[in-house]
Amino acid sequence: MMKRWKWVMTIASLAFVLPACSTLSDRVGPSHDQATQTEAEQGSQAEPQAGTAENRPDKENRSATAPTKKPPSKGKRQFPYTLDLDLQQSHPNGSTVTLHKLTADEKYIKIEFEAVQSAGTTLLSRSWNDVKYKPSLIDDTGFAYKYIDPAKNQDLRIDRGQMLSGTLVFYGKLKDEAKTLTLTFNKEYEYEKDSNSTWNPYYQFTIDLSN
Repeated sequence: MMKRWKWVMTIASLAFVLPACSTLSDRVGPSHDQATQTEAEQGSQAEPQAGTAENRPDKENRSATAPTKKPPSKGKRQFPYTLDLDLQQSHPNGSTVTLHKLTADEKYIKIEFEAVQSAGTTLLSRSWNDVKYKPSLIDDTGFAYKYIDPAKNQDLRIDRGQMLSGTLVFYGKLKDEAKTLTLTFNKEYEYEKDSNSTWNPYYQFTIDLSN
């Protein structure tokens, strides 16, 4: 009778211990295999997939954009600047001067011209070291461009029956605001503009830049 009672107590004790162990396992957390599986699932969710918006290259950002060329500012003169002139004047002393073409760049203004002498002699410039006896070029703003003497024939001399052709060179950038240019030969001899015997005929041309 005592032996049977002991066996009953032993079985009851085991039945009490097993539920307690099961409860302890639940409180500790998932098993090692379960934890590994959970971490793998979380890792796969955290990593963005290829081709998603998070790691896909932006084609618009990668494409090179060609620089846009700015249009010229209004009122700015573009160089090189060219202008056909075809201006002609004659003087009583038998000379005739024709202006053919004007070209300008960032530093110089050049005027192609031609002069003929039917009688006597004409000097369109002087080699003296004094600008007032040389061709002058002034714009309507009052700016004077500096005349540059040629290497030869600095007097721009033309004798009877001869023709002189060349290019007058003036130093200075043509101003954007300039609307006209005035080219003058022998300004100091304006008082002889009607003389048929002068060697220094007075000429004055107005060049319109509005075309």
